[in-house]
Amino acid sequence: MMLNSLVIKKRIKSVQSFLIEKGLDGFIQPRSDSFLGEYVPKFDARLEWVSGFTGSAGVLLILYDKAVLFIDSRYTIQAIKETKNTNITVILSSKQSFENYILTKRKQYKNIGYDPWLHSYSQIKNILKLEKRNNIQYVSLKHNPIDTLWNENRSKKPNSEIKIHPLKYSGISLTNKIKKLCIYLKKFKSSAYIINQPDALAWLLNIRGMDLEHTPIILSRALIFSNGNISLFIDSSRIERNILRHFSKGIKIFPENQIIDEIIKISKNKSKILVSPNSTSYALVQKIKNKKDNLIEVECPIDRMKAIKNKTEIK
Repeated sequence: MMLNSLVIKKRIKSVQSFLIEKGLDGFIQPRSDSFLGEYVPKFDARLEWVSGFTGSAGVLLILYDKAVLFIDSRYTIQAIKETKNTNITVILSSKQSFENYILTKRKQYKNIGYDPWLHSYSQIKNILKLEKRNNIQYVSLKHNPIDTLWNENRSKKPNSEIKIHPLKYSGISLTNKIKKLCIYLKKFKSSAYIINQPDALAWLLNIRGMDLEHTPIILSRALIFSNGNISLFIDSSRIERNILRHFSKGIKIFPENQIIDEIIKISKNKSKILVSPNSTSYALVQKIKNKKDNLIEVECPIDRMKAIKNKTEIK
């Protein structure tokens, strides 16, 4: 159902008031959530809430005096229809990206805020390079202004039942998967790997859930260490006894919000951390002071592992 254009105008105006109060010229709101997937739960549908746009890809640049929605060609007609009479300008990203748009308007819009949880490490690295060359300041915000404003009729965070994916379907036990991944970590002389992709984590631990519609995953993240131990960051109330029995002794449960502290601890020991820059939220590595020495950038090794189907999966 399309949102009333007056409601959207009011929400954008509220974000603009926040910008003026904080001395910012703009704010970047992407479609993604903190797991950077294409599909997001209703709780995290910030782009839809503030713009009315329901497509699975897009970025809204809210400036103090206007709002611009950047979409790909799949959503040209849909975006125009869903943002009608909201004063949102729709631009095809193939013609002009939001980064390029900011560059062309840098004399007017110099201080741009962003939520570090909603952007990948690689994306923030790229815009920070542009920042130095073009007298633009990208400001990492502690709190997303939309979260402050969106306090009515917001869906609850996903909390679906965690289920075991049986060996008769997976073909490989979680213990053997972990051993193979640890071999990969040791090749890089890395102490740990940050897993920010729920689908990768579901495959590795042989678990499933329904935190997303039509996608059998649990929205959680983890750290896996080269010795085979795993720190899983998730609400402990979701872990039933059968799941604890399914997990190996080396898997420990931590509160969701503790992961950054654990990553900082590893980096302070001057240990190497593997990170997949395109699928890891910038917030997870933001506070690591010496990123060049502490971080090793690789494509997700679990994606490679699960791409090679075993005999059970082929059947």
